[in-house]
Amino acid sequence: MDINLFKTFLTVANCKNITHAAEILNFTQPAITAQIKLIEKEMHAALFERIGGKIYLTPNGKIFMRHANNILLEYNSLKKDIYLSSKKNSSLINIGVSTLCASYLVTPILSPQNEFKNISLEICSNTDSALNGLIQNKFDFIICHTDIKSEKITKIELSKEKMIWTVGKALYLQHNQSLNIFDYPLISFKEGCTYRKKYEHLLPKLPNIIMECSNSESVRDAVLNNIGLSFLPNLLIKDYLNSGQLIELPCQPNTFVTLTLGFFKNKHFSVQEQLFLDLLLKSI
Repeated sequence: MDINLFKTFLTVANCKNITHAAEILNFTQPAITAQIKLIEKEMHAALFERIGGKIYLTPNGKIFMRHANNILLEYNSLKKDIYLSSKKNSSLINIGVSTLCASYLVTPILSPQNEFKNISLEICSNTDSALNGLIQNKFDFIICHTDIKSEKITKIELSKEKMIWTVGKALYLQHNQSLNIFDYPLISFKEGCTYRKKYEHLLPKLPNIIMECSNSESVRDAVLNNIGLSFLPNLLIKDYLNSGQLIELPCQPNTFVTLTLGFFKNKHFSVQEQLFLDLLLKSI
């Protein structure tokens, strides 16, 4: 039943006069009468009776009035709650970022966060976790390295990073400046990791693995401590390469990883989401 019918009924019941009710509601008298008849037809009961030029509630009408008041109170409470929730969350942007991206790309890629204070950023263990969060409407956007294989999701390439075999300077000197990666122990990423898949595809076999990590910053720090060599994205280590703390070893062919932004196709963007997306794409 249309919520406005409850409003019409209560106005007539309180006024005890259809003409007065029509003036308050800005309806014609026939329109008010038609609405009352529609309610009575729906309830299979007479709700009003006319006595001496005024209309009064029947016993069923009194029952209906009690429930109608409760329904309107709940309806108005619902509208208020929805309004407050919408106001609170209208500028909230939920982003899922896979661990590999978060470790070195959160700051440069999410620089628009300086403009938007209501960004919720969640670090996901892997791309599948981020993708599931997007599918479950937990995230508005996801950022990951792995190719997103879903026709339902729009994918935008944010950046392409060169992957580099690198070793600490002290270890490099200990091995007589060898450029052969098989002369060094490998600090490997765990099986299934995007970076590991890259070098497993390049090499017929792996160098001797001395330790395994899932976090690229942990791998970088181990390389800086001269524990072994590893395969890392340029953006994560370029400052250390420039300072001479890390040494780049040859890699053929050149290998790259792509940073991808994902969101549902035909997604309706809020004003804040569109502004964030525009700034994000301009920042890369």
